[in-house]
Amino acid sequence: MDRPGTILLRPTELKADNPAAAAARIDLTVVPVEHGLCRYGPVVGGSQCPWGKNCSDGPNGPCEHFVLTGADLAYWERKRDAAVHFAEGAPSDEARDYILGQWEPWEPVLTGLRQALADLGLLEGAEKLDLRTPVHDYFDPLFSTGWQMRQLNSSSQPPEGDI
Repeated sequence: MDRPGTILLRPTELKADNPAAAAARIDLTVVPVEHGLCRYGPVVGGSQCPWGKNCSDGPNGPCEHFVLTGADLAYWERKRDAAVHFAEGAPSDEARDYILGQWEPWEPVLTGLRQALADLGLLEGAEKLDLRTPVHDYFDPLFSTGWQMRQLNSSSQPPEGDI
C-alpha cells in the first residue's frame, strides 16, 4: 500500500451473495490484537476466537498464539510501569504484592523482547516508536518481526524472528 493507514474496504461497501463470506473477508484483514499479533489462523480477526480475544490475561495465562513485536515493547513497558506506580499507593503490603505479582511472569518476557530487538538492531527504533501516530509502515521489521511469549520467556539464546 503506498499510503499506510488508508481504509481499503468497509463492510457497507462489500457486495456479496453470502453476507457471512463478506464478513469473514473483512475479519481476515484485522490482524492486530491486544497490543500484539494473533497467529491462530482460523480466527485471525478474532470474531470467532474461542478464547474471546483474551490474549494476554486469560484464566490459563497468555494465549499460546499471542505474539509480541517490537512495536509492542513500549506499550507493555508503559503498562508495567503504570502498575508499579499504582502499587506504590496500595493500601496494604498484600495489595502491593498482589499488583506487582501480576507482572512477575512478564518480566522475563519483556527482557527477552528487549534482548531480541537489541540483537536485531531494532531496540532503539522500538523505544522511539510513537503508536499515537496514525500512519505506520506495517512492513517495517518493528511491526513484522515477532515472537511467541514462550520463545521470549524460555531460552537464554536470542529468539529468531517468528513472523
